Amino acid sequence: MANEKSSRKLFCKRAEITPPGGTLQGRLATALAGKAIVRDRAEPTSPTAFRIVAQHYPVDGGIAGIFTAFERGASAVSVLEDLTAESLTVDQIKAPPGEDGKERQWVDGLLYFYVHGDLVIVIQSAAVRAGQFESHLSWLLGTDSHSDTCSVKLANQYGRSALEQLNASHVKDVKVGGPLLHAVSAASTSGSVVSDKRIEVEGVMLEAVSALLEQGNGPGFNWAAALDGNIEAWLHVSYRRKTNEDGQRLLDRIATSLRNAEDVEAVITLNNGQTISDGELKLSKNCRIESREGVLLADKAFSAMSVWLKELVESRQIPV
Repeated sequence: MANEKSSRKLFCKRAEITPPGGTLQGRLATALAGKAIVRDRAEPTSPTAFRIVAQHYPVDGGIAGIFTAFERGASAVSVLEDLTAESLTVDQIKAPPGEDGKERQWVDGLLYFYVHGDLVIVIQSAAVRAGQFESHLSWLLGTDSHSDTCSVKLANQYGRSALEQLNASHVKDVKVGGPLLHAVSAASTSGSVVSDKRIEVEGVMLEAVSALLEQGNGPGFNWAAALDGNIEAWLHVSYRRKTNEDGQRLLDRIATSLRNAEDVEAVITLNNGQTISDGELKLSKNCRIESREGVLLADKAFSAMSVWLKELVESRQIPV
């Protein structure tokens, strides 16, 4: 089957490690070398579920790899397509064993990463996010024989222009928004039924407004009815006419914290009238990467991440 190009979004983050002492790249290299066997670096998240750096390689002076999560013995659900039938057959399928008889497991998704110094480029999937990788790095580095405990924070990297603007002027107002809600599959009977499929609704913005809206609409308010409405919710934080030092400090802190907010957009307006968009707060790039049947070719993904990081450094968009 011929390869194709898939659209992916690259994010640039900077590692903040506590306690300090060496770069993420150096400490990760030490941890991976000390845990060369898979069982030694598989982080148990339940008796049958694990998170792990499945593959890692030296690439252009950094470390590139694939991070994933899986549950032992999990099944995938499929339907037998028959458009002439009155209903479809639903099957649960176990992953087939490998040619050597070893057990195969379905994975939740893949996260591709490239680490150079304390800079990290990631391509995340819907199910395996940067926050999970962040937690795994804390575990992996914390269990390294050279460390007692460790906390790794992957902070979204500011663009240089955004950082300079924030240092030059105070914040006048902040807008945070995104889709009000989205659907997630639910095995329980507590969900809402839409098109004969049992679902639940959730979302970052929904959490912010649901308590207020349910007061006016009662506990029977049908959130699922709005799923196809493309409804967004925005929070606007500002002050009237003027504020004091404490109020300004709070607004500035809210603005700078937004670079690490996931699944929402942010727009910041400064006192001098300049506007900082979400793309400047969280450095990202849309990229088309060679794939096969929807799965990125690892070497192509690593190359795209390495090239973008070089571009960011050479163009002085990020401090090194």
